[in-house]
This record gives sequence, C-alpha cells and structure tokens, in this order.
Amino acid sequence: MLEIKIFKPYDQASHSEHWPQLQLDDAVIYKHVAGGPDELCDLLDVQFTGPLRITGTVSRIPPRFNKMVKGKQNDT
Repeated sequence: MLEIKIFKPYDQASHSEHWPQLQLDDAVIYKHVAGGPDELCDLLDVQFTGPLRITGTVSRIPPRFNKMVKGKQNDT
C-alpha cells in the first residue's frame, strides 16, 4: 500500500523539526533501474543513489499523530 493511501498530505508550512518520526519495521530500500526491475540498494550508497523506493511496515502510530492519518479523528 502506498503512503498516500494512509497519510494525508503534509503541511509544507510546518517546520521539518515538527514532522513526526515513525518507525518503519522490516524496511528494504530499492534503487530504480530504468527499463528493468528495481534492485536492492546498499545502505552505504543511499545518499548517492536515487530515486529510491522504501518498503516496510509502519509501526503503531501514536494517537497524537492521528491528524495526519486518513480516516482518523484529530485526537491529541
């Protein structure tokens, strides 16, 4: 499932220090290969490689971040 199906668009006016950090379990990073299947990416090369696709499972989202999840109430 794509993150755009789970999360609302982020508020670009917010400072990046205020963006929540969520835990991604079982994360795998792939680099895009034009005209072929994506390849596993070496974690030491991610800063030099792009575009990247990251897959994994988002851990439980704390209630204070419900405002960023589609279909959730704005609990704080």
